[in-house]
Amino acid sequence: MAKEIDLLSDYGEQICDALGFNPTSNSTKPLSVANGLFRLCLEAVYDVKDIHEWIVSERRISQRILSSDEIRNKYKDILTYGTEESIEEIKEARFFLEQIFNPDSTVFPSYSDSVLNISSRWLVRDRLRSEAKIGDFLYDILNTELDGKKSAAIELLNEALKDDEDDISRLIKPILTSTYKARISNIEPNIITIHMNKSKLAIRKGFDTLASNLKYTGQTENTLLVLQKMINYAMFATYFYLIDVNSSEFGVTRIPLLLDSSGDLDAIVRASEQCFIAGKKSVEAYIVNTLETLIQSESVIADTNDIEQCKSFFKRHALEER
Repeated sequence: MAKEIDLLSDYGEQICDALGFNPTSNSTKPLSVANGLFRLCLEAVYDVKDIHEWIVSERRISQRILSSDEIRNKYKDILTYGTEESIEEIKEARFFLEQIFNPDSTVFPSYSDSVLNISSRWLVRDRLRSEAKIGDFLYDILNTELDGKKSAAIELLNEALKDDEDDISRLIKPILTSTYKARISNIEPNIITIHMNKSKLAIRKGFDTLASNLKYTGQTENTLLVLQKMINYAMFATYFYLIDVNSSEFGVTRIPLLLDSSGDLDAIVRASEQCFIAGKKSVEAYIVNTLETLIQSESVIADTNDIEQCKSFFKRHALEER
């Protein structure tokens, strides 16, 4: 039997391809973006299954979670008293580990969907659906050579991730049951040549400036601070690109950004609301403009300004058998 394919979904995928990432789910959180960007900067993924088993504590109700008794038997070699270790102490340790390494509620009983609070390279895992390709998008911007140089942010992130002597990383190191080398799988990023429009150039300049400022102020000594600031900016950069790309690609008026310096002033609140509304409309306009470009390139509608021709097309081709 022929499978029905929703052509509107096909267009949606093409729009995301043109954008560079997939902002289609509310499951994407800062740690998801961090995992994607860090993995590409390191050019490696790490096995964190044992850490996941420890961190998902028994306060969750799921058959996928190992009991503390099972944890004790499975990991007796790393416990001080082996199988004589106190179950209550193991439960308490797992509870505190979950509080520390699950701040954004991104760790679930299912390992395939979980990402940990990343303090060093040993917590960077393989690709997650929730990454939405945002890490790839940002890495392409950082990896593109401008004046013959890649962004200094890549080297800075590498240095910060490879320092696993911070207090948080040291909490997790006793759980690393296999040798360090056995945990690592090297990957080769898919290097592509991207079009650096004005929005991407602005994002790149922001990363370069942040890296420069961190070095100048000596804050690179605090590796956790480096990781935090880089991902805070990465989230802002993603939001910025969503509302600015329509201006870069289609030459329309740019949407202003307002940073709330004093949220208790009515004028600031109203201006912020108006900027947010304008930003949402800009995203919608980008989708419309990109969709129109796609349809025109396929020559399926003679005049995209003709409402009846557009209605006829979508009515006739919303579902197609393949």
